[in-house]
Amino acid sequence: MTETTQDVSRKAAPAPTLHHLTSSQSLRILWALEELAQATSQPFTVKVYQRIKGRAPPELQQIFPLGKSPILEIPSSLGETAEYRPIPFLTTANNSTIVAESRLILHFLSDHYAGDLWRASSADEQLTDTFFQEFATCTLAPTMDRIVTFDLIASNAPLPARPLTWAVFTPLVRMFLKDLAAPFALMEQTLASGRAWFGGEEKLGLSDFLLSWPMDVAMQRGYLDSRKYPRLAEWVERVHSREAYRRAVKRASYDLVKYDL
Repeated sequence: MTETTQDVSRKAAPAPTLHHLTSSQSLRILWALEELAQATSQPFTVKVYQRIKGRAPPELQQIFPLGKSPILEIPSSLGETAEYRPIPFLTTANNSTIVAESRLILHFLSDHYAGDLWRASSADEQLTDTFFQEFATCTLAPTMDRIVTFDLIASNAPLPARPLTWAVFTPLVRMFLKDLAAPFALMEQTLASGRAWFGGEEKLGLSDFLLSWPMDVAMQRGYLDSRKYPRLAEWVERVHSREAYRRAVKRASYDLVKYDL
């Protein structure tokens, strides 16, 4: 595990610590923290955990029982424990607050740290942002996870069994890839009006952070046809071109093909 600290001056709110697993969906939280630091000079700390044979290390279970990342830890040293404790029973031995689950973490950061930075500029924009938050976590990500699971079985089977696993699982992967057509088409249609982001026409929203993880999987694994979905591919490029995103990616490995296997 390695640790780095974002050196910025503003200390109005407790500096959060992100427990970050390499090559994981935690990257979208790290990106949000980098955006926050760039816009508001909010300090934060990152503790990086390396995967072990593709799996999360047991140290993460010492922070949160599920042993999954991302995990956001908020110190209680500033006497603001109640304000910065969304779920009272999630604390550490030193009384720090623990926030888990990506969507909850992003809402927590938006409510307590970001001000209006990621808030929609109109009621209609808020409805769109809210829909795509739900879409990212309940439709797109589960579909992507199912495809990746079968794809990894086929590509990482022991050599003697590989011909059989390829014969069994590759047709399933091809079949499940068809399930991405409707979600991708909806995203392409949404961007067709000329809007830059799913959270707003010109403004990042929480849905953009949440969508970045499954779309990064799609891009790295070759699941997205940029000729068929050009606006969606442009959205991914907009995400990747942001300075805060580039800083986040540089902090630790982000291999969504082999997952550090």
